[in-house]
Amino acid sequence: MSSQTSTTSTTTTRGKVFVTEGDAWVGFYAAYSLIKQGHFNKVFVGVRKDRRQGSDLVQQLETMGAEIIEYDPTSAQGNWIQHLAGVHSIVLVPVHDVQHMAKYSINVLKAAEQEQACKQLVLWSAMGAAYIGGGGTTPAGGQGGNEEAIFRQFHEIEQAVHQCEKLGKWVTLRLGFLMQEFFALSSVMQNRGLFPLTTKSGKVAPVDVKDIGRATAKLLAEPNLFDKYHKQTVSLTGTHAHAGPALVEILNATIDAQIQFQEVSLDQMREILGKNEKIDQTEQAIFLGYLCLLKANKLETVTKDLHTILGRNPTDIKAFFQANRDSFRPHRSHVQACALKEARREHQQQ
Repeated sequence: MSSQTSTTSTTTTRGKVFVTEGDAWVGFYAAYSLIKQGHFNKVFVGVRKDRRQGSDLVQQLETMGAEIIEYDPTSAQGNWIQHLAGVHSIVLVPVHDVQHMAKYSINVLKAAEQEQACKQLVLWSAMGAAYIGGGGTTPAGGQGGNEEAIFRQFHEIEQAVHQCEKLGKWVTLRLGFLMQEFFALSSVMQNRGLFPLTTKSGKVAPVDVKDIGRATAKLLAEPNLFDKYHKQTVSLTGTHAHAGPALVEILNATIDAQIQFQEVSLDQMREILGKNEKIDQTEQAIFLGYLCLLKANKLETVTKDLHTILGRNPTDIKAFFQANRDSFRPHRSHVQACALKEARREHQQQ
């Protein structure tokens, strides 16, 4: 939808917006989308004091014009009151702490309630929160662990948002499995030519986090659209659900590779992710939590809300693989090793 003469759009700037967790890649995309949209005259981005140094994400946001606010997630809400002074809108990306995510994020909410200028809040939650509470089956199938606990914390944050009586308006976006999660497996694809998942039958509808960022920016920019979703919890997914082997077929056809699907256990996947230094404990827990949902056939749902908000079809997985082909294409050394192995096998069969 264009920003010209729509009844739901506006061309005036609307003060200040604050995005949490700008030093984590999910928060980065939220801030990036708001800056690119240009609707707000000031975009504040909260980053951890201990993560700012040497962060390429933070540097990129600064280059784009964001004002970086360093915060200590363990501080009481009084500190947040200072950070949120004069802020009109908040995009709450839950604070990355595998043990205290809910506690630290709720501190932000409490401070937002006390800021009179704050009129809108968008919470970025997770689809796994839908399976918590009410005695329902937990994502990890009752196995416990961080991957189950992390969704409980998302659910706790959602409940806290629902109970905010002083906030003007709010929307909760439950993010489906993000396409960008596949970057965590890129080294395995490039070095070993393998695409590991915990099931070959469970289906998932991957969604591009950049589309969710654009949808968030659009909600905050268009009052009528925000009113439509006020006090709603909306699940955002991709356009089609695919099983693991089908994803590999799409990937190979798109980037002209011969990557093989491999079914692995949750422990094996945990070991794979543990070797990636760029993935923090919270990101790992969320990834593994989604894989538990995948194995339990709870990620098959395809929703239309992202299309409705954007006014267009969301990015499909083929377009994502094409745009990021260099992140998934096996290294030349691996390709050569595969070719040599194949030649030797054929030679032995002669």
